[in-house]
Amino acid sequence: MNAGADRLTLEVAVAEALGAYAAIGDAPGDPVRPVRRALEMLRAQLAEPVTLDALAAHAGLDKFHLCRAFRAQVGMPPYAYLTRLRILRAKALLAAGVKPSAIAPQVGLYDQSQLNRHFRRLVGTTPGQFARGALGQ
Repeated sequence: MNAGADRLTLEVAVAEALGAYAAIGDAPGDPVRPVRRALEMLRAQLAEPVTLDALAAHAGLDKFHLCRAFRAQVGMPPYAYLTRLRILRAKALLAAGVKPSAIAPQVGLYDQSQLNRHFRRLVGTTPGQFARGALGQ
């Protein structure tokens, strides 16, 4: 596992723990469990299209409350979290030797252009450049 994935895992765990701590003694409508369910769904359906309606239904909250609770607990909206998960998975695939041109559909992105755009924004380099560096070429 790479350092980026470890850091994300740690940051998500800290955000979830802080959210759970803040929610101690809250009313039964506490959003910690629904957000946790949403996180689990996003991780499980990483390569699949996910709609906000489906995510909210799975979490058991309406869309507005899910987005607000998700941002409060995770620090970003669900789509940004899902994009980060997808790019982390792309980095792992690149490090394992998968060609950049084959990665977009494996991580749930529409095409190579979308992969390149998000990858460059989040990682600071293109998937091809990252692969060459990861494989020592």
